[in-house]
Amino acid sequence: MIVMRTRVLVVAALVLIVAAAHAQQPPQRPERPPGTGLLVGRTIDAGTGRPLPGAVVTINGSSVGASLRLMSDKEGRFVVRELRKGTLTMTAAKPGYLDGAFGRRRPGGLLQSIDVEDGARIGDATIVLWRHGAIAGTVVDEAGEPVVGVPVRAFRRTFAAGRRGFGGGNMAMTDDRGMYRLANLTPGDYLVAVVSTTVAIPLDLAEDMRQASISNAPNWTATYREVMSIGVVGNVTSNPNSVQVGTQLLQTPGRGGAVPPPPDENGRLFVYPSTFYPGATSAATAQLVAVASGEERPSVDFQLKPVATVRVSGNVTGAGGPVANVVLHLVAEGSEQLPDFDTAATAADKNGAFMFAAVPSGQYTIRIVQLPRPLPSPNTTATVVQMGGGMMFSTMTSTSGPNDPLPPVPTEPALWATVPVT
Repeated sequence: MIVMRTRVLVVAALVLIVAAAHAQQPPQRPERPPGTGLLVGRTIDAGTGRPLPGAVVTINGSSVGASLRLMSDKEGRFVVRELRKGTLTMTAAKPGYLDGAFGRRRPGGLLQSIDVEDGARIGDATIVLWRHGAIAGTVVDEAGEPVVGVPVRAFRRTFAAGRRGFGGGNMAMTDDRGMYRLANLTPGDYLVAVVSTTVAIPLDLAEDMRQASISNAPNWTATYREVMSIGVVGNVTSNPNSVQVGTQLLQTPGRGGAVPPPPDENGRLFVYPSTFYPGATSAATAQLVAVASGEERPSVDFQLKPVATVRVSGNVTGAGGPVANVVLHLVAEGSEQLPDFDTAATAADKNGAFMFAAVPSGQYTIRIVQLPRPLPSPNTTATVVQMGGGMMFSTMTSTSGPNDPLPPVPTEPALWATVPVT
């Protein structure tokens, strides 16, 4: 009898454990029944209007639950079954094309959602994809010789809030034949230009940068990042393509590039200025180049011609007196809407004095924008690697731990100024 009582108690305990475990499990949500809606769509090439096979279509929304991906067939068609009541959006992608979407009427435009009812039958839901375009041409100098290694940029016209502007800035370099090709362009209207920016920095600043590179100073990146951003190539004091102009070091083209003639008898410098297609000196008088879906525009050619220059100098003064090492940008009239398009760039010396060493005649605006530079952490080290031709690379390494103090807050003020210059 004692044995039987023990077995009953064990069985009862097991029943209680199973019941408790079952009670602790969360209630299972009933599976949603499959929907009854149906959608038939097509992917279309915007340039030809023909069906586009092999496009990957992605469908999202409450009508499908989890994201759904499928591929259009050889007729560009795709079918989505078992749609539930809800909404969905559709996008499509294919190599060589910009992403398309249902309801998108222009490259990069907005997409539209589709409302789905129970048992809906949606036919001919079209997604248009635009093929990338290209612009190609040749750059020669005043003698008709090919110019090697110069940058050519294309700025796409945009409209935002009813105002015209330019964005993008696709860039290509000319090859050993002086030829270039700007690929992967979004269809639209473009300003095309051969870009030339004259860069000069004060001798004392160049020497400070050299000393900082030798000592691996931890403030190398923080102090000189802005100066390097205007196009200064490594250690300018040892760069064979830098020439001294008064108290400035002027950077001339290195490998390739359009090397201007030597100064005249009066010491005036010559440069090849930025040139817009088809030979304009400003964006306002340039001709737009239209690129359709899948179109390649050849023969967008340039001939560069040197022009004489003048020097523009002055001083930068803030609330506390002269401002040292601030970067200045010289922007030509009509080019204000083009991103990163300077005629010349320089930096002020330790006394706030600056000079643009070689500026073609024209209307300009000097721009200064400087945010407070972050101060280095006590546990931050810098590594500077010097390479041939004056090239230089720097990296910052922090060894701070989770309990180390935060870096100090910058004390420099933010600076901003614009000054018209003729």
